[in-house]
Amino acid sequence: MARATTIRITTTITAALAGIAAVATIAGDKMTVIELDRLVRATMTQQRLSQTEAYRNGLPQQILDQEINARIFSRAARDAGLFVDNRSAAQFVRNAFIEPLVAQGVHEEDALQYMLRSVGMSEGELLASVRGQMAAENLIKAVSFGAYAP
Repeated sequence: MARATTIRITTTITAALAGIAAVATIAGDKMTVIELDRLVRATMTQQRLSQTEAYRNGLPQQILDQEINARIFSRAARDAGLFVDNRSAAQFVRNAFIEPLVAQGVHEEDALQYMLRSVGMSEGELLASVRGQMAAENLIKAVSFGAYAP
């Protein structure tokens, strides 16, 4: 990586919910309590979990950890010059999520809206997330294929 990625993490969700604005800061990019809450609620809905079950299973901490890792890899990919454009991200979303619903008889626009509601994101947020994930996957592939054991 061109520069070191700095991470400052508020370690407990309880502290975050008590009023701390950012639960994590990754290379200057803050993850807010609101963002974490949106991700937790979306995951609870997808997995059909009650709030009690989600907290008992440590879901908020798991999601926080996953999001921190995703942002670190996304930042590293960006630092390495690996970019994914909106067109590629949109094609991925279409192939992976929209087309299977359309094949089941759901209208394309309804499929998109259903997916956006289920992940709790706008179309722009979804594309940004997918771009970051795709770039991170490209970085991991590049490192994996370029690394050899001595």
